[in-house]
Amino acid sequence: MAQTPHPLDTELAGLDAYAPPAARVDAAYRAYVADTGQPLDTPPTAQQRERVRRWLVEAHINDPRPVGYAKIPVPQAGIHCDVDKKAQWLQHAPCMQCRLVVPQGAPPLPTFFAIPVRPFTKQVKETRRLITAAVRAEIERSDQAPDQWRDVPICVTVVSVQATTEKLIDVDNAAKAILDTMGGTIFPDDRQVQHLSISRLTADGTPGYYLIGLRPAYPNLDDVVDHTSRMRFLGTIRPISF
Repeated sequence: MAQTPHPLDTELAGLDAYAPPAARVDAAYRAYVADTGQPLDTPPTAQQRERVRRWLVEAHINDPRPVGYAKIPVPQAGIHCDVDKKAQWLQHAPCMQCRLVVPQGAPPLPTFFAIPVRPFTKQVKETRRLITAAVRAEIERSDQAPDQWRDVPICVTVVSVQATTEKLIDVDNAAKAILDTMGGTIFPDDRQVQHLSISRLTADGTPGYYLIGLRPAYPNLDDVVDHTSRMRFLGTIRPISF
């Protein structure tokens, strides 16, 4: 005997492949109403969102099928002929966390560019000048408006390629330094960055450089029904005695 699809599965199946994250939340609301017969306000109140959250939890626990689950294939890197090709692959690798805005010909568009400065941890005037020039050159090359990234959540990829003859820089420090320097150029504020993917490679025969990838993303909470945190930690943190 065929099993009746869960209302949420039915609603999600009807969505376009490029539907934004908020559309999945709306689908959950419709499925909740269809399953329970309880109406929801538009937008739902905090109490109603809590009821939908509990309903979703029950659906996941009691249904042997993973409700709303879709397997996402992980792209395989393969073999790279040199360090530069590996760095470019890392720069363009799709993000498995963010729901990115699908380009529709309107800015901002996904942007990928190189910054020809050796990875650094402390900003200096000459470094900032070179970075600003590289970013502005990319904006002019791609015919993008300088302020198009204003108020846009951004998924950022930073790849630092360091010379094997240089002192190795911590990967997080190299990424933070470049983001701090880029702030105010291609995007107004580095607080717009909601997800950061960083990689470090070392190579012979290079002074070092950065590869940057910027992608417009939907806000991380767009697919969250209830914005309340219920995480509680038991006990207290005590000083460690030696």
